[in-house]
Amino acid sequence: MMGACPGMMMSRLRAASPAKTGRPSDRGGMTYRESHLHLTQAMVRVRHEEMLGRTGGGAYHVSTEANKATLRRWLGALNTRNMSTIDAAADEIFATVSVIHNSTNPELAGSPEDVKQAMCALLKNMPDVHIAVEDMIAEGDKVACRKVVHGAPASEGKPVSFFKLAMYRFAGGKIAEVWDLSAAANVRY
Repeated sequence: MMGACPGMMMSRLRAASPAKTGRPSDRGGMTYRESHLHLTQAMVRVRHEEMLGRTGGGAYHVSTEANKATLRRWLGALNTRNMSTIDAAADEIFATVSVIHNSTNPELAGSPEDVKQAMCALLKNMPDVHIAVEDMIAEGDKVACRKVVHGAPASEGKPVSFFKLAMYRFAGGKIAEVWDLSAAANVRY
């Protein structure tokens, strides 16, 4: 809705503001300055709601395509293998409190700090890791992803490839919950 046509925004502003003309009777007894301030606040409120993707009932709505793009940004950050990029992405993409169900690392907690620590451990264990997305499907607030992880564990030095299946639940445009299943028994992340 950020690129909504001016006519749509004006109709929403009219609904949000009692000031329709310059006559005092249409301003509900407000002075011109009060009316102008009220209209400005209404404009800011409407624009803020559009930017957040809020719908008419105040429910937060982020499109499935936006959630998929967020997940792609996260996986792209991992593929840089640069911890400062990964740290910034974790802060931006993971909810402050999230739940992670991970088959290879069951003690992994869900804060962005915990995710950063897990990714640091992954890069120490597999410094040349690369994650290739094979499939990504979204519906509602969930995104399912089938990935192939390539790399050579530092302990073995021999390249490996394995698949991971993950379901991500988004809340407010951030990853709030992850269910992760891996086919690799000796690689933790």
